[in-house]
Amino acid sequence: MKKIIISIVVILFTGFLGMFIYHNMTYEKTYFNYTHFKEVPKLVKKKKKIIVFAIQDGCSYCKMVEPIVNEYAKKNDSIVYAIVTNKETDYTEAEKYKIKGTPTLIFYRNGKEIFRRENGFTNDQFQQIIHKLDF
Repeated sequence: MKKIIISIVVILFTGFLGMFIYHNMTYEKTYFNYTHFKEVPKLVKKKKKIIVFAIQDGCSYCKMVEPIVNEYAKKNDSIVYAIVTNKETDYTEAEKYKIKGTPTLIFYRNGKEIFRRENGFTNDQFQQIIHKLDF
């Protein structure tokens, strides 16, 4: 009976340890800042340049491009601000910012929108945009 209990404890411990290690290996720190639509006007006025990254829970394209934007945010502190939007609850704000789908990147410089990219993109496409806009 002792062997069975010890075996169960060892198996459970190994399972929890494995889950912990897997989570730490797959978890990537987020370098962009989360905000809300109501904060965007303040940020746009305050910052010389800013990227608003509109994403949605359950959006496969958002998950695909998130590491690309995160890598840029890692190297460019306090430029990228993500908004997790929900068309049903944030409809008015999404309409105000003309967000038709996710992911959407909105680039602002000196208080004005200068470029917008909607839907998915590759790392090369993102880098071309950054280079073209001198961000």
